[in-house]
Amino acid sequence: MLQWLLPVLGGVVVLGAPLAFWLTIFKYRQRLESLPEKQRWEHAVQTCAANPAFRLGQIVEVLSSDAERGEYARIVWHDTDIEQEIWFGDAWPLEDVWVVVTGANGDGAPGRDPKVFYVSEVHDIIVL
Repeated sequence: MLQWLLPVLGGVVVLGAPLAFWLTIFKYRQRLESLPEKQRWEHAVQTCAANPAFRLGQIVEVLSSDAERGEYARIVWHDTDIEQEIWFGDAWPLEDVWVVVTGANGDGAPGRDPKVFYVSEVHDIIVL
């Protein structure tokens, strides 16, 4: 009778870890999105100061936007006030919003401009 139970429990363990991770991230994002903008701003500044993988910047100009290819814009980074061009492959933030992103300059792919910051993920968009 217990022969069928072991494979089922094994499947629960294998599926349980990724599912638990996804639920944790999902709940964190829900909680973050429910915070007032000022608290989200403070959280963004603290997160980006603590972990250099996260970058906080304000979109100052949208240079081009395409529904299928993404958005090319100009950003000013919060920590340095350096202005840079940025490429969002699957997001279209408006001018004057603040974004928390991860990515890299040039992204290492052939044909990518090393002066442009290529976004791998948008973690938050804050309107102040």
